[in-house]
Amino acid sequence: MSYAISVKSFGEDTKNFESVGILMIATNGYLERWFDTATGIEQHAFLEAKRVSIHLFTNRVDEAQRWVELNLRRVHLITHKIKGWGWPEATLFRYQFFVEASEAISEKLLMYCDSDMLIKEDFGNLLEPETWIGGIAFVQHPGFFRNSGIKSLIDYFMNPRLLGPLVQAKIARSPGLGSWENSRSSTAYLELKERKNYVHGAVWFGKQDPVMKMCKLLAENIRKDLSSGYIAKWHDESHLNCYLGKYGGSILSNELSGVSDYRHLNKFNSRIITAKKSSGEGRKLTEFDSDA
Repeated sequence: MSYAISVKSFGEDTKNFESVGILMIATNGYLERWFDTATGIEQHAFLEAKRVSIHLFTNRVDEAQRWVELNLRRVHLITHKIKGWGWPEATLFRYQFFVEASEAISEKLLMYCDSDMLIKEDFGNLLEPETWIGGIAFVQHPGFFRNSGIKSLIDYFMNPRLLGPLVQAKIARSPGLGSWENSRSSTAYLELKERKNYVHGAVWFGKQDPVMKMCKLLAENIRKDLSSGYIAKWHDESHLNCYLGKYGGSILSNELSGVSDYRHLNKFNSRIITAKKSSGEGRKLTEFDSDA
């Protein structure tokens, strides 16, 4: 297992990415959230790429296509119709969705992006796919980044809730901060010695072949969990972090995943941030009619 951690920009040189595919899921009311994310992609993401396509997995295909016809010019839309999954299936089944659509996902560089992230600036100059260990790059979870030295003490004083994960890590004797799956009943369980870096399930990157191999493995692990009646603590993110802990990968900085009101992240001037939501938003349980 190995890691490559980047906490700086790689410079301002633009990359001539040949083709980029952005994997996204937006069912039910999340499609309206996706409009904002897709607008940010159109305006800011991969401006140097020859072709950018969004692979949207949704139950509202016609509405998505009509919106794109009116609002997007540079970015192409490829739709994949799925059921109107709610919580937690819409997030838990993502790897299975991607595996089932793998023949249609042919872009050389892939990005996964949650449909409630906001793209603020172009970030292509931060990506160096040829340096990614195993061909995949994860992004440090903004909730578990901590400054060092005197700055960390100031952060804890200004935002006491940051102490919670630190205390939990000390109790568990974990070498890193994170919210890993703790039950050995789950295939997402990770040994303490492997819990070094916790990454965000909302944004990650990779080359086409390594991404699909990872998705196939994680989809199978989730099926095993469900067959035994278990769902991992943080769903798809738990499985993603288990993959990183066991197989390694490159880890990118919070320039690629931030939170606007986390002041200890201000130094990153994050180009992708989590949109603000009301408590419980997006957590509506899956409900299907009997004939769905």
